[in-house]
Amino acid sequence: MIAAALLSGCATQNDAVALSNRISDQQKQINALSVRLQSAEHRLSQQESAFRSEQTQNSSYCYLNGVKYSQGSVFAGRICDGSSGSAAWRLYSHR
Repeated sequence: MIAAALLSGCATQNDAVALSNRISDQQKQINALSVRLQSAEHRLSQQESAFRSEQTQNSSYCYLNGVKYSQGSVFAGRICDGSSGSAAWRLYSHR
């Protein structure tokens, strides 16, 4: 409404100052939100990096019922084998 009044030339000096103050306040809010967004993006990037690192580290282990086994472990006729890049249980036959 104030903007329409300004465009039509009917706004008072006080209206113009109030509008200018509102614009300034909104710009400050936008800047604060931008800073918060950058901070959140940085935290997310760090969390993603930590997750990827953990996934890479965990890929060199085999799991059975929530228990972590290192490569070469033999259990119930299977061996924890990481030869394909990611550890997995494979049928074990010692020859």
